[in-house]
Amino acid sequence: KDFIMGKSALDKIEDIYLMQIEYNINKKINIFTKRIFDILFGVICIFTVYPVAFIGGKNNKFLRKIYYIPSVIKGELSFVGKPTWDKSSIGKRFLGKNGLTGLAQINYYKNLSLDEVEYYNFYYAKNQSLLLDIEVILKTISLFIFRKRLTIE
Repeated sequence: KDFIMGKSALDKIEDIYLMQIEYNINKKINIFTKRIFDILFGVICIFTVYPVAFIGGKNNKFLRKIYYIPSVIKGELSFVGKPTWDKSSIGKRFLGKNGLTGLAQINYYKNLSLDEVEYYNFYYAKNQSLLLDIEVILKTISLFIFRKRLTIE
């Protein structure tokens, strides 16, 4: 027989094994560091990026996302998370908060299917870390500056 070893819990209903996956996004230390990062980065952006977006970003969808920074500081949103436009309820409680950017958002220009969006959401929830958040933010900025094709709804 095959078996799985790791930090996951394994339950059995008759002959069907059910596995409970432990997502990084639900670990207390990751929740704490993500929240501290959102607050600190949000305050920095309020004083640096927010005025620029307020002056010249009325028509650009990317710059309009900057207007949500106060919601990030309040804790209603996060900088990195699942898309705000993704209204599916699949795994909602495991995937964390909606984000201004995320893996699905930076790959959205590839015309992702709903399954691919769901894959990116679960991948992020399982592998969430401060370094991954910083990487996603840097890729978002890079896409905006160099490709100008970034469409974040």
